[in-house]
Amino acid sequence: MIEQIKEALEKATPGPWKYQKGFYGSNHLVYEIDTDILICTAKTHAKTEENMQLIAQFPTYIRYLLDELEKERRGKEVALSSHKYLEGELEKANKEIEKVTLERDNEYWRAVWYEGHIEDASRSADKWQQHFRELLEEHKTIKEALKKVGYYLKREAYIPAEILIENFLPTLNKEAPTDG
Repeated sequence: MIEQIKEALEKATPGPWKYQKGFYGSNHLVYEIDTDILICTAKTHAKTEENMQLIAQFPTYIRYLLDELEKERRGKEVALSSHKYLEGELEKANKEIEKVTLERDNEYWRAVWYEGHIEDASRSADKWQQHFRELLEEHKTIKEALKKVGYYLKREAYIPAEILIENFLPTLNKEAPTDG
């Protein structure tokens, strides 16, 4: 239907259109300003002036509404793309948490078994535990961000750029600590 409206608008006299009030019993007119092409005429009755004003603004109103629909469509595409991206980031974070948990546990048991390296292993385990806590915090942040995106997606609403920037940029480009 939107394509049909666009096509009809393109085929119509482009405008801008103007309303001219009729005088002394003459017809009211709507015409294109640049070419003086007559769009329509009407005899005087109770609502003639209001109706003709509406007709004169019709192309402008329709273009505005089509532009707003396009903005809404693009906003939904961005929201859906962001949502998919965040789901992927959440999945990566979950895998990293599993990996870090396993490595942390391994570090702990290595420290217990290797008596001469307990102090070094403890520091390494502490580093991994700190990284683990950071990942848990990031995981929590991503889950909260996904909830916010989900809120907009459930309502099929445009996600404001501030929400995307505030919630997702801080989680990008984080690296795991190294033993060196």
